[in-house]
Amino acid sequence: MSSSPSSEDRKLSVFVNFPSLYTHSLILSALTSVLPSLSLSFEPPNESNVPDLQWADYDLLCLDTIQSNPSTQLISSYVYRKTLIRKHMLHAAIQEYLAKQRHRGTEDNVLEKAIPRGWAIDIQFADELDGLMVDELYDLREDLQENETAGEPSDRKTAIFESFEPESDDEEDDEEENESVDEDAHVKRMKGLALKDFPDDESCDTPDADALDEDDGQLETGVQTSQLRHFVIQFHLRAYVMMTGTYQLYLSKTMLALFSDEAFSLPAGELDVDGSDLRAHLTNTCLQDANESGPPEHLVKLFWELEGQSILSSAKETSGPVGKIDNPWLQTVFNGVGDVVAETVKAAAECGSFGLQLMPNAFEIFGVDLLLSFDPVIAQARPIITLLEFNASPDFTQSGNRLREELAEAFKGVIKLVIAPFFDVKRFADEGEEGHETFSSLQIGEEKYGWKKIGEQETRGTW
Repeated sequence: MSSSPSSEDRKLSVFVNFPSLYTHSLILSALTSVLPSLSLSFEPPNESNVPDLQWADYDLLCLDTIQSNPSTQLISSYVYRKTLIRKHMLHAAIQEYLAKQRHRGTEDNVLEKAIPRGWAIDIQFADELDGLMVDELYDLREDLQENETAGEPSDRKTAIFESFEPESDDEEDDEEENESVDEDAHVKRMKGLALKDFPDDESCDTPDADALDEDDGQLETGVQTSQLRHFVIQFHLRAYVMMTGTYQLYLSKTMLALFSDEAFSLPAGELDVDGSDLRAHLTNTCLQDANESGPPEHLVKLFWELEGQSILSSAKETSGPVGKIDNPWLQTVFNGVGDVVAETVKAAAECGSFGLQLMPNAFEIFGVDLLLSFDPVIAQARPIITLLEFNASPDFTQSGNRLREELAEAFKGVIKLVIAPFFDVKRFADEGEEGHETFSSLQIGEEKYGWKKIGEQETRGTW
């Protein structure tokens, strides 16, 4: 925390710059409405004029002096956080963490059900897949073989879709037969997919790549998204999670439900990903018809606006709604999302610290995507919450103008919970002359300024 004696009187120097005008204007409005005295800049700083606060896109931050000024300079992103935002690194950290938990005798960790099954497949040539299916991927091979005898697509254990990211060139290889395993249709298809040109992992922050990753995540894991209304429309949850320092973790009450724009039905047979209309599976608003103010409003709802909607059973024997969503049900899901996110960050910090190096003078807001899935349920039952991914620099534009005020309040909460305490700003402009804040750390489970504290930990080996 800044220890300057005149911190309440001097102007706080702030650099703000986001490519998205929607995000930029929201943050700027929140800063000017909450903090009483500011000196704003919109040009990227250099080492000689680093401001007190940098709240900007990652690529525009000046990181040269951050480590040497841990109590006077604050930035809006951690320097190293790939363990969270790269799916393969997060999956590896969680699997290691769960293995440790089982060794310690903890068998009911929330991540056991919250993380889809996954396999790391590292190949340069398509034919290498044959050997992997015999050795490291034997359990995947068994699942695929069981799928061959499954009566319905929904009975299949594992669905394979285009999710390969090859490192090899597009040169054709001479195919060699592997006598140790018969090459079934799934393996042939996987080998064909491995030769296609897909974007590498470093491009995942672009809208198009995010859309592909998100779609793959929903389909390849075989997890069905929530079923609401009398016609089934898939959606996923977008939770905004703030991590600060080394570390404290908060979940925003402004959680979204992002819908596809086409009704969903289970495929009758083999899904042709090249020729089928996949819009019923695409809940990423970056792919849907949109304008500068965001996607169509009916595709983006506040999570809390789902109250009163019908829940449909996914059981074959049951048709029609089996209950209504009520507020206790929503609160249960919200708390469950907090549990999953908190345990995920704990796993990343404990088992992926090389790619998640925490800093006392940093905070970051992540967009976390999750799915809800149901067995035959009643309305009050807690659904299965499945984590898809953490996104750095989330695109707030997808919330649209209708939810602009809710996001504005969320950003004000960031200032009051993180920025003001760091710089010892005790009076907020939006609370009048009488307002004088006394800072105290929230306990896990407490809510304030639209954010709920869901986790904390003093992590060793910080940056």
